[in-house]
Amino acid sequence: MAYLQEKERLLETQDTLLAGFVRAAELRVRTGETTMLEKATAEVQLGEVRNRLAQTRADIQIGQIRLQTLLQATEPVGIPVDTRLSRRALPDLATATADNPALAWSRQQIALGQAATAVTKARLAPDFSIGYLNQSLITPEANADPSYTAGNRFHVAEFGVSVPIFRKAQKSRIQASKIGQQIAQTNLEAHTRQLEGQYQEAFQEYDKQRNALDYYEKTALPAAGLLLSNGQKSYRAGDVGYLEYVQALSRANDIRLAYLEALDGYNEAVIRIEWLAGK
Repeated sequence: MAYLQEKERLLETQDTLLAGFVRAAELRVRTGETTMLEKATAEVQLGEVRNRLAQTRADIQIGQIRLQTLLQATEPVGIPVDTRLSRRALPDLATATADNPALAWSRQQIALGQAATAVTKARLAPDFSIGYLNQSLITPEANADPSYTAGNRFHVAEFGVSVPIFRKAQKSRIQASKIGQQIAQTNLEAHTRQLEGQYQEAFQEYDKQRNALDYYEKTALPAAGLLLSNGQKSYRAGDVGYLEYVQALSRANDIRLAYLEALDGYNEAVIRIEWLAGK
């Protein structure tokens, strides 16, 4: 969204400049200083910019609707209009993909399988029980034989051992649980290799986007600024014609748009690395 809003602002600037030159070309045609070709060229340039501006605004609306769906909001969701697209910093990546949520889930499945196996094995072990009872019996008749009073105590101790008889079913469950653990371990190893490959690819993409961004920031953007400022001065002074000025203006704006695309691509590469690293 920030990229689209930056693009919209740049295209709006181009629209303002070209609209002014369309008016200037119309005036030059009326005064006979130029031909209709200059006016037609200016109008075509303006039309192209306005078409791209309309497409960008449509993309912004689509993005707002997607955010609305994602956040389950009642109306389209956007970001502040003054939000600027900036270079995203690469986080500390000492643990690489070790903190990836998908790998954490796979490790959890292995732990659950081990716990299930331990529980199943425990069911095969003998079950020991011990009990103790201390009570008194009082005979209702005094002359009863035998006769017991509250002072007579009876002590009962009980000890038991329960041994599973049908062990085959439990052993089958243990074997199935071990196989499940092996499958989970295999899946973890395969997923780890897959993520490591994606991580390396993501870093290659990051390096590519970083180099492109460095080029635009250090070389292309300053050159675009010179093209724009010198072109305006030369055109106003009459040193260059309209077509030469339009070419300089278009080139400068193309460089700025390409810079925005490079900045957006760089940030996406950083976000991709962050996701793979579980940041």
